[in-house]
Amino acid sequence: MANESFTHLGGWNSSNLLQNNVILVICIIATILHFHLWFQLIINKTKFDLSFLFSLGYISTDIFLLLSFFIQYSIRIRSWIPVTRLSCYFEAYSMFYFNLLEPYCLTALNICRYWQIARNQKLFKFHRRKFILISIIIPFLILTNFIMQDIFGWCLVTEISGESCTLRYTNIVIRVWNMCVILITPLVISFCMLYRALYFLQNSHAQQVILRRNHHRQLIIHSCIFYSIWLSLWSPLMIISYLGVDAINESIVFVSLVANTFEILIDPIISIFLDKRFAQAWKKFYQSIYRQFGWHMNTRVNPDVPMATVRHTNILS
Repeated sequence: MANESFTHLGGWNSSNLLQNNVILVICIIATILHFHLWFQLIINKTKFDLSFLFSLGYISTDIFLLLSFFIQYSIRIRSWIPVTRLSCYFEAYSMFYFNLLEPYCLTALNICRYWQIARNQKLFKFHRRKFILISIIIPFLILTNFIMQDIFGWCLVTEISGESCTLRYTNIVIRVWNMCVILITPLVISFCMLYRALYFLQNSHAQQVILRRNHHRQLIIHSCIFYSIWLSLWSPLMIISYLGVDAINESIVFVSLVANTFEILIDPIISIFLDKRFAQAWKKFYQSIYRQFGWHMNTRVNPDVPMATVRHTNILS
């Protein structure tokens, strides 16, 4: 650790306190939206099965990110509490850890969807143990990467009076490893799976594929919409952090932090593009609001869909 003494008391300086108050407001609004989404999922008796595993895993990382910030804020807002090694490590690593879980959850989800579209296999039914194993291995590997870099001194936790604890990488090799392997690799795999799924749909002419093609194409389009919003808000902070915060203007870091936090805020909303069960939860909420106020919703009669197609599409979304 860069500073071993911890002789000063905790608390942010005036500039950092103002910035974190802005983040606090966003986090409070985000907490309300996330609580409401989970409440709707529970009261509507949404089926929490393995096909929902990675989508729920993604949205759950926001809960941990919000909880981490509230813990950090409650410690730092009391300037008389001294900074400890444990609190400093938690402050520096928690944000990175849960942010890195997000692209890996999305990558696992996209791999499963591609496999179901291209191979027409019910992975969630016949490979239950593999899904459970993957959900355990992914967080463990990311945590192991952090631990190994800290043990060998490749990554140092820096602590400055009046500021939050941050991470500093000691050599360019570790930065390249984290940027290319840990950060970019899951994103490349996800976009590759989306492209291959779309290519498969455009070049397949089997009758059973034609019946499902519109649903699958819509699913991929929704995934691309979700990625375009999520990536534009999530990636700047992660890239800046791996490039080295010390060499970048503080205002740029703050803007990227606000964007990252705002992405947490809108995740309950853009999750409708991630899984149809999130969309159904919001739809039922709006329907209840319309009924409460006596408003009338426009209804649309959908054409009949073969039952075999419906059963298959329910697994994919």
